Amino acid sequence: MRIRKAMKKLTPYNYTLLEACYIHNKKYKEVAEELNVSVAAIHKNIVKALRILREELGQKGNQNEF
Repeated sequence: MRIRKAMKKLTPYNYTLLEACYIHNKKYKEVAEELNVSVAAIHKNIVKALRILREELGQKGNQNEF
């Protein structure tokens, strides 16, 4: 549940990228071709999304929430 809450903090675009790459196991290249953007753009946005998730999940963890 915490992950779903944290994912709501993402932009719809970054949410879509994470879903494609991590849930549907697509390669960055495959997603880039589907969206007609560069692999570097996919990588940059994935890194950004993961940073947001880490920050959100880290904040929750610091409150001794299990």
